[in-house]
Amino acid sequence: MSQFQQPQQTNVPQPRLTNGAAITSLILGLLGCIPVITSLLAIILGALGIKKTSDPRYGGKGMAITGLILGILGIAFWILMGVGGLTFARIWTAGTPARQATRALLQDVDKGDAQAAISHCDPSFSLNDATALVVTMNKWGKLLDVTFTGITIKANTGTTTTYTLTGIATFAGGTNHMFRADVIGSTWKIKDIQFDK
Repeated sequence: MSQFQQPQQTNVPQPRLTNGAAITSLILGLLGCIPVITSLLAIILGALGIKKTSDPRYGGKGMAITGLILGILGIAFWILMGVGGLTFARIWTAGTPARQATRALLQDVDKGDAQAAISHCDPSFSLNDATALVVTMNKWGKLLDVTFTGITIKANTGTTTTYTLTGIATFAGGTNHMFRADVIGSTWKIKDIQFDK
């Protein structure tokens, strides 16, 4: 009796197919620089890529998970940036009268008019304070420009709000001097202004 042998079957691993959704999710997650869109696509394609890996022919589960996580982080980042940007814009806009009062004070001081300067000030800022500021600024030359670099708002007792502005004053002598001004929000009058010497 002739017996023929059956060929032995070997379990040769089949090459895994490329998981396009996983790769695209990873790339979009890394390119989360286009606000929200790439991050949202990374989340969607990451979820599709993970689902596709349930078929053993497809790999790329790690890439899909990474793309999904990067997409979620991207969305969170852009939400925080949006909220932070809107908050800063609101604070900066609210401080416009404080910046105007500070600029007017410095322009009057630059003209040497201490009496006009105190019209922009709270009664706690005296004529002597304004005169001392005139003397100090005159040493630096003519005021060319005032640039505001920051603003903080502090709510005090009751309804009084104080705006603290920081900035740089540029003078004709080629010098820049940093300053800090405290402005009372209810009256938009300067409570104090100090230059770094």
